[in-house]
Amino acid sequence: MKKLFLIFVLIFSINKSFSQSQGIAVNLGYNYINTNAGYIGGEYAYRFDPNNWHGMSIGAGAYYGSFNGNFKFIPAANLTYTNTLFLTEFSITPYNINPSIGFNFLNMIRLKGGYSWKLGHENVNMTGVTFGINLLIGTKGFYDSFKMM
Repeated sequence: MKKLFLIFVLIFSINKSFSQSQGIAVNLGYNYINTNAGYIGGEYAYRFDPNNWHGMSIGAGAYYGSFNGNFKFIPAANLTYTNTLFLTEFSITPYNINPSIGFNFLNMIRLKGGYSWKLGHENVNMTGVTFGINLLIGTKGFYDSFKMM
């Protein structure tokens, strides 16, 4: 957990002009992945067109909660495509892969649903229908200005 905190401090201490031209954010969320789990992570976003919000973001973080009766932190990585209203996301952990689709509100709030498949580890069951809500707290360059196309 200390390493994760240090990574966040490092991300937010990057040159101010760099972070505003692209965008970084802390990602806080709730997810249901065959159990209730919280999520904390960071994201870096890149806009394809500076006049419109069509872009990709890459993120890393951890799910935390009770998995099979044991409290665990499970590392996760995700790749997300967003436009003004919709998103597609692919996330992976040591225990599952989870593609999902959903709604994107100004790149501040994300509502998503998907399906999770197991990746061979028997001690954590993260399979089945998934859904989640995420709040992104970021720099000015991370958020959308609500331009349709």
